[in-house]
Amino acid sequence: PYFDYLEKKDYFIPGGIMATDTIFDWCVDHDIPYYCSNWRHNEEQILHENKQVISEANAEFVYVYLPKLDSVMHNNGPYSDATKAKLNDLETKITDLYRFAQKLYNEVSLYVISDHGMAPVTGSYDIKSVVDRLGFDFGKDYVAFYDSTMARFWWKDTRVKAAVLDTLNSLDCGYVVSTEELKRLRVWFPDPKYGDSYFLMNEGLLLNPSFMGLKVIPGMHGYHPDAPNSYSIMLSNREIPADIQSITVIRKTMESELAK
Repeated sequence: PYFDYLEKKDYFIPGGIMATDTIFDWCVDHDIPYYCSNWRHNEEQILHENKQVISEANAEFVYVYLPKLDSVMHNNGPYSDATKAKLNDLETKITDLYRFAQKLYNEVSLYVISDHGMAPVTGSYDIKSVVDRLGFDFGKDYVAFYDSTMARFWWKDTRVKAAVLDTLNSLDCGYVVSTEELKRLRVWFPDPKYGDSYFLMNEGLLLNPSFMGLKVIPGMHGYHPDAPNSYSIMLSNREIPADIQSITVIRKTMESELAK
């Protein structure tokens, strides 16, 4: 096989990510009692379980995971009535949980974070067929992984690389990400484990068909981080440090809060 899946463990538990640690590992290392929601449960169960943990007063850090918004936005679009209704629902649920905690504790720090944005899908492009028509052999000349918003390539022949990249560079639905940009975005790696070349779709366009499915859906994320709809959010009843400019540095806010 050419590919293997990455998430071999539950990354919401200590040791869940193979290449690095998480905030949960940090809590264990610093003897900070915490509770993380069970992502397998529905949101009503999750909220009930979190209220129970909060009432027991054994956890200093409670990670409340409410994932339903993602599927609502994928299936209906980020600006749909269904999405607006779900956002109102989340506001009610989070406010209720916050007020519940306030009744039991003198001080409650609340942080609401999202892990990505969501763009409305406006169209699709069949990148796979474009590459297939060049006549090269998958596995012998190259290997490709066609994701929803990005195609990754591993080259086995420099002639094939040049031909495919020339073709991709002629398209107006996306572009081949340069090494310089990969380094600027901190996603360049010295080995080709994650790909030799990357073709990134313009915001709002999907690769279809892709290895993720055969259907064009109303909402998608995974575009360039500077794209208008790629921004995530961080809300709090505490002052958020000005240097929190990336999702990759949110963790230090959690650590600073817990170290008080």
